[in-house]
Amino acid sequence: MKKYFLTYLFVLIMCSSLFSQATKNDTLVCDLLLNKLKKYANQANDSANDCYNNLLSYARHYKMGFYIAESINTMGIYYSNKGQYEMADLYFNACEKIFTLIKGDEYKTSLYINIANLFTHKEEYSHAIDMYKKAHSNADTYKDTLAIGKINSNISRCYYSIK
Repeated sequence: MKKYFLTYLFVLIMCSSLFSQATKNDTLVCDLLLNKLKKYANQANDSANDCYNNLLSYARHYKMGFYIAESINTMGIYYSNKGQYEMADLYFNACEKIFTLIKGDEYKTSLYINIANLFTHKEEYSHAIDMYKKAHSNADTYKDTLAIGKINSNISRCYYSIK
């Protein structure tokens, strides 16, 4: 399954020109679909798969790389919330590759937090702390003070769990 997923993502990335501009309406549609997807993913609702496919199709058609990466990131959250950590890890890794491809480093903070949360679910606190530190560094670079506060809180919970 991993092999097919990674092959699919590779073909998706190579066949899509992720650097094009979309119209304001296209962006609004993607925002609505992404918000709906995040809601389903946080609830571990199976409707997340349909919403993900719709968003991915729309974003690919309009060549909107950020939305492709964010939808993949959100599916990582979905699988993490369902306890399917291996699938979540696949989605998070794919998301990181797309963010790198589109030079979207400023968006990696949420991805790093999600990966750290995955390590926390798996009770791998030292890995979680390392990833939270990476998220903190990224958030600091892009002056994301809200994320920094959340990250500090999560790091302290990890240190507490280790003891």
